[in-house]
Parts: sequence; C-alpha cells; structure tokens
Amino acid sequence: MLKQLDDLKDSGVKNIQPLWIVNMISLEATPEAIRRISSMDDVGSIELTQPVELIRPIGGERSSPMPGHAEQSLRIINADKMWALGFTGQGVTVANMDTGVDGDHPALADNWKGNTVPWNQAWFDYEFNTTFPIDTLWDWSTGHGSHTMGRCVAWIQKLRIPSE
Repeated sequence: MLKQLDDLKDSGVKNIQPLWIVNMISLEATPEAIRRISSMDDVGSIELTQPVELIRPIGGERSSPMPGHAEQSLRIINADKMWALGFTGQGVTVANMDTGVDGDHPALADNWKGNTVPWNQAWFDYEFNTTFPIDTLWDWSTGHGSHTMGRCVAWIQKLRIPSE
C-alpha cells in the first residue's frame, strides 16, 4: 500500500504517514488522488480529518478547589454514586492530551506521577520540551488542560458531594 501511495506523489499525494498502532495511513491528497486511492483493493475506508482547534472558554475566573464539594458535572456523570459503591479510583493512573497541566495546581500537584517516578515517565511536552508540567501548550491564560485533568482525577481524590 505504501508503495502504491508513494507512486501517487506526482498525482497530489503528500505527507504519507503510516500509523504503527492501528492499520491506518495518514496523508494529504487532492480530491482526484483520493478518488484513485478509494478504488484500491486494500482500502477499507477513507476519513476526512479537520484541524484540531482549541475551544476557548468564555468569561469567568479560574476557580479554586473546594474541599468537600464537587461541581455539578461530577453529579451528572454519577461520580457520587460510584463513590457510594466504594469505587474511589485509588491507584488508578490517568493521562491527558490537552494544552498541558499546571503541575503546581493545588488540586493536582500532590498526585503527579512524577513525584514518585522520573519526570520523563510522567510528562511529555513535545512543543516546549519542559521537564515539569505546564499548561502553556497554546494559551496559558485558559488553563484548559489543567481543567480537563482536574475532571479526570476529581473522583479519584474522593471529593465528597454534600447532601442536598
């Protein structure tokens, strides 16, 4: 397949990238080249991908964690019901691909895996090559990555929702 795609470089195919974890190839191509590729026997499907763009938050200030309280979104996903059943997430490791993570954030800092293993086993910054978690991949004023990581680990930290 890669040879066939390489032969189409003069016909509008470029940036051919085989993906090792799935049986897939990423590439850029003109509409005509895509028509030719779609007729190849080894092609199961073709998907158009759009550029990924950060959705910027609107208004508001950054909130601080409030011990003993959880935001409504944790109730929506029934985290409180999981806690009641004894599922705390203790010992679970989570990962996040986003704008980064503020490694000094009070709700996250004590639980960073890099506190117990070498930093390069717990953090990868392909853009700035930092060795400690930062939330600056695109725009450090949003804190988006820290926010999404906070959502991932909130139930692990056993935040308790007060009864209503």
